[in-house]
Amino acid sequence: MKLWKPKDIDVTGGPLFASILLYSIPVMLATFLQTLFNAVDIMVLGNMADKVAVASVGATSVIVSLCVMAFVGLSAGTSILLSRYFGAKDETQVKKTVGTSLWFALGLGLLLTAVTIPLAGPFLRLTSCPEECIESARIYLTIYFCAIPAIMLYNFGAAILNSVGDTQRPLFYLVISGVTNVVLNILLCTILTEKVAAVAIATLVSQLIGATCVLIRLTRISGACRVDYRKLIFDRKLLGKILIHGGPCAFTTAMYPLSNLMIQSAINKLGTAAMSGNVASSSIEGFVGAFTNAVGVCALTFIGQNLGSGNKERVWKTLLYCSLLELGLGLGLGLGVRYLVGEQLLALYIPGEADAIACGILRMSFLLTIYFIPALNAVTLNSLKAFGYSTLPALNSFLTIILFRVFWMAFIYPSEETLANLYRCYPWSWSINFAVNIIMLTVVLVRYHKGKLKNI
Repeated sequence: MKLWKPKDIDVTGGPLFASILLYSIPVMLATFLQTLFNAVDIMVLGNMADKVAVASVGATSVIVSLCVMAFVGLSAGTSILLSRYFGAKDETQVKKTVGTSLWFALGLGLLLTAVTIPLAGPFLRLTSCPEECIESARIYLTIYFCAIPAIMLYNFGAAILNSVGDTQRPLFYLVISGVTNVVLNILLCTILTEKVAAVAIATLVSQLIGATCVLIRLTRISGACRVDYRKLIFDRKLLGKILIHGGPCAFTTAMYPLSNLMIQSAINKLGTAAMSGNVASSSIEGFVGAFTNAVGVCALTFIGQNLGSGNKERVWKTLLYCSLLELGLGLGLGLGVRYLVGEQLLALYIPGEADAIACGILRMSFLLTIYFIPALNAVTLNSLKAFGYSTLPALNSFLTIILFRVFWMAFIYPSEETLANLYRCYPWSWSINFAVNIIMLTVVLVRYHKGKLKNI
């Protein structure tokens, strides 16, 4: 039985650089479109409502990012296992991993929805959400939390498809759900008086459509990943492995929005202009991250499968090619967006709001100009995961992201409570985190060169 169709990308053979591009480009476009469709919520509100509505959605950004990043991190556990099992041609483990992942995604998604809906209000108060925004923000979060099972199933389903080299169909499904989101945003904002609720409902429907498309596709692919929902296998031992590898990944990816809780609270206290400018700039940074994160996903799959197949040369070349791609993307996109189109892009989100645009430009100056650091770190992190080391970068993120930013906000920010001093903590924490990850990856690569590969 073949593990994948011939038209899927051959990760372990053929021209490597061309395969990396063919794999990465659909993931880049998918993440870009996902960011674009999410940004439509803010753009529609900016043009059909007011800056309070924009600020209300912005006040939820840390919480929403925390959820999304944690879910993506958990699904990385599936990607890590499938990449290694595919490389080793272990069909039994592939089938068990697919079934266990889908059951886990559904069960945890339903549980999280039930738990988080009553906590929407307390979450917002934790971030010092302004009183004029808190009710609309609570409505948005409540509706968004209803979409958690769909988001979980989409992420785990897409991780399965990406692991077999099928990156085109998740892109196609994202286009379908994204266009639905845009149309519903405009339609519902025209009909409903509560604009924030309108964009939240549009997001919920689009997430349901995306998850449905992925689940249907899994029943039609050939090979060991083909799903028969009447015969899904759930394996507790494999669930343990998914959690062992995916748990630290979820923790690592969740560090960034979680570490921003204190920062978001400080921004909220600086007024709606700072809030609106921050959320608009953060959304634009998401477009840059769409490209750089895709190369990191590619590194995880290519290194994982070639480790499983014992192809050392392709492991080393994957690391080199992905690092060069990240460096070019981080420098080119980061500097280009900041200095060529920054003000114009911000004006799409918050038209006519000069103070808010100035706040957004300030954030770009501190973050986008050095975006090559988190870009390169995406390869470093995913390489460590592919080698089976998920806990070490998670611990590093806790120390250099969360604790460092807590230290900054507690001891350095109070000396000068300005946006500029607040944003300075980002480049410092990125740089320290990257430096430690480089040291850890170097040790792992030396061990691999000596023939020592960790089993997963």
